[in-house]
Amino acid sequence: MAEFNEEKARKVIESGVKDVKRKDVEELLRKEEAVREKMKKGPLSKYIEEVKIFISLLKDFINGEYKDVPWFTIAAITVALLYVLNPLDVIPDVIPIIGQIDDAFVLAVCLMMVEEDIIAYKEWKDSKGKTV
Repeated sequence: MAEFNEEKARKVIESGVKDVKRKDVEELLRKEEAVREKMKKGPLSKYIEEVKIFISLLKDFINGEYKDVPWFTIAAITVALLYVLNPLDVIPDVIPIIGQIDDAFVLAVCLMMVEEDIIAYKEWKDSKGKTV
């Protein structure tokens, strides 16, 4: 079985970012329930709160409510969440627990890559009196 690590997760995100279009973000948001459902299982469950923030940020960006975010951040989040939804990624999700380890790596690395923008978004959200 292929070993998955931070470097591979970073490559997945960086290689996918250049191809993300607005329609991909919109398609991902239509699959929000599937993303939330996937997050309830195994190693992904520890990222539930972060994914809620990711989805909230994407929604606010698409709706034009929050614009102070680089496209890279929007694209990286989109790539990470689409990766989580893909059952046939590097380690297939049909393999219990182990199949979600690469998904968790991708989410963790994405979070590290966009952390400053997430902090700024949460501060903006708080200043508006809105919750995620």
